[in-house]
Amino acid sequence: MLWVTGGGSGMGRAAAVAAAASGWKVAVSGRRPDAVAAAADDVRQQGAEALEVPVDVRDAGALREAHDRISGAWGPVNGLVVSAGLNAPRRSWSDQSMDEFADIVDTGVGEQAREKWR
Repeated sequence: MLWVTGGGSGMGRAAAVAAAASGWKVAVSGRRPDAVAAAADDVRQQGAEALEVPVDVRDAGALREAHDRISGAWGPVNGLVVSAGLNAPRRSWSDQSMDEFADIVDTGVGEQAREKWR
């Protein structure tokens, strides 16, 4: 089974649909429940099972609960697509603070990667 974080839109949603077309069961997570539900419907249209798991990946406790919900429903997570993202209001490297950059990295890979391998 595959867990796609940031699966509600963009690249995450495309990855979820492609995985479903290849026969994976897909847990779709993201901050916006409506987008997560729509992506899960796209997964189901491929004939695959989908689990909707709305979660903010920057909330470590909520992410642990999401992991527990997914593994409780389907067993161990076999794959993780980390597609959650955050944009900084200032696009130029020279204008960005290290705190803003750390937020981008933590949203993209931090807690999600730690949760997958805890």
